[in-house]
Amino acid sequence: MQAFYKNVNSTARPWAYNTRAERHNMSKHTPAPWNIQIDWEDRYPICIIDPTTTNHPQGALHICNVNPNLSDESQANARLIAAAPELLAALEEAAHILENVAIMTNSAEIGKHAKAAREAIAKAQG
Repeated sequence: MQAFYKNVNSTARPWAYNTRAERHNMSKHTPAPWNIQIDWEDRYPICIIDPTTTNHPQGALHICNVNPNLSDESQANARLIAAAPELLAALEEAAHILENVAIMTNSAEIGKHAKAAREAIAKAQG
């Protein structure tokens, strides 16, 4: 059971950072917020942007395009992508809590969920 938790460090809590600069320094991705921008006149009408960027030539940092077929699925994909930074932060906090509960209760079942959360985090962080 302890093998799941050998790297647990209660002080390593990335969601505790308050400023955008602090969050940016701890990750490789553009920090939240990410917004959906829809411009039906554009070649890629659905895109994800960083609305806090003020020095970008187009007004906002363009993070990615979403399949321009304008389907409900494309719009759902855009919502999921735009929520990714907040989902990652929430999963990091949940994994931390699950790890602590698994250790305190000696629960293999909770340990499996904590491990799955850490694997998803590792996949997102590359």
